Amino acid sequence: MDFIFGTFATDELKVVHHRTARRGVQHQYKLSPRDPLPGQPVTVHVCLGTDLSADSVACYYTLDGTRPDGARGVAANGQVLRLEPAGITWDAVAWGYVSHWRGVLPAQPDGTVVRYRIGAWTDGGPEVFADWPNVQDTAELAAAAYFRGDPLPQTPPGDPSRGQVFSYHVDQLRPPDWAREAVIYQVFVDRFYPGDGRSWLEPA
Repeated sequence: MDFIFGTFATDELKVVHHRTARRGVQHQYKLSPRDPLPGQPVTVHVCLGTDLSADSVACYYTLDGTRPDGARGVAANGQVLRLEPAGITWDAVAWGYVSHWRGVLPAQPDGTVVRYRIGAWTDGGPEVFADWPNVQDTAELAAAAYFRGDPLPQTPPGDPSRGQVFSYHVDQLRPPDWAREAVIYQVFVDRFYPGDGRSWLEPA
């Protein structure tokens, strides 16, 4: 079996990645359609993890390029869309229920940049913004600890009250036809690095 580098190097690290993706508020740029055309509404999908119970989810968004801002369903800059529950699923690896929410952002004209943030909260709790915890950051910290021989961290990094700003561009740009048949190959030069103090081999 081939060795997998990085954050999926062991079964334990794979579980860290899987469980982190089912914690907190996760959006992960899940949109339908992924690359909207002018005049197409966009459905925003959000998952609330096994560790988070929320009775409200909101998407704060702007159409003028500025940073969207808001709290607990009230927009401070831009507009707000309240999301609706869309189902609950059981995840055996995370050992808990994941709740799914969605909402539809209105169609926009060609050239519009939609920027948005997503927050979830209960009446008595703080608002947690997507994507928290950050799956990639958490997985990389866990992998770094593993390769150092340290215990895996138990607390995810980041501030749940910050989250991140997502965006998409509304346009009619499409990949060229030749790209559909293209074969793209990337060489990771660092994989051939001989090590500190050693010279590169001369090519034949």
